[in-house]
Amino acid sequence: MAARGTLPVGAWLETSGGAVADVRVADIGKLTVYGDSRVRLVGTGAAGHRMELARGKVAAQVVAPPRLFIVDTPVAAAVDLGCAYELTVDDNGRTRLRVTSGVVSLEGHGLVAYTPMGTEVLAAPGRGPGTPVAVSAPD
Repeated sequence: MAARGTLPVGAWLETSGGAVADVRVADIGKLTVYGDSRVRLVGTGAAGHRMELARGKVAAQVVAPPRLFIVDTPVAAAVDLGCAYELTVDDNGRTRLRVTSGVVSLEGHGLVAYTPMGTEVLAAPGRGPGTPVAVSAPD
């Protein structure tokens, strides 16, 4: 079943199973919310747009000035610097950021991981983000 509407500030969007939801982020981009995910619109306006990913996976594509779009997770904030990326949060709050275009800054616990295209970074509860590594790097 397809539905359309506006997500009010403070409201949660939850997807189940194989469901996928496309969310337009004002006029700066879009967020794809994959199955078994829970996201909330924290705030939106001329000063910026902020969402929260409590669990699951989203993919963002944003064309905006740096720091105008932010997605919070339980352990860090993905700060858009003009890019496209995937962000995943597992049931323990661990966060994985994979950048597919441009650059994202993953910020938390006083740490900042500047993450360019082709890299990914993990953030763990109590530790914040680690060091970005190339997606193609061997284990």
